[in-house]
Amino acid sequence: MSTDIEKIQQQTLSINNLWSSPIRLMLGLYILIQSLGASGVFGLLAVLLLIPGQMYTMKVFTKILRETKVKNDIRVKLINEILGGMRVIKYYAWERPFQVRLIGY
Repeated sequence: MSTDIEKIQQQTLSINNLWSSPIRLMLGLYILIQSLGASGVFGLLAVLLLIPGQMYTMKVFTKILRETKVKNDIRVKLINEILGGMRVIKYYAWERPFQVRLIGY
């Protein structure tokens, strides 16, 4: 639950970036071109060329994050199962098999 709340908090903090990022980018590039003249155009080109690379990186990061969430959910369910059945596990000496299952995730 705390992970979900943390995600909601992060999203609410970054929601302002949706409207302010383009403004900050344009203002920064304007100042860059005013300061450096024609050389500032290369800064603009560099920013435009880096956007597709960042988009690709974020897609890969999102894919890895989703895979991690799935594995984390499986692991949490297994730990809850172990904690819920601790008496039975101890009674039948199943510590080793459950440890092997837990390490596998």
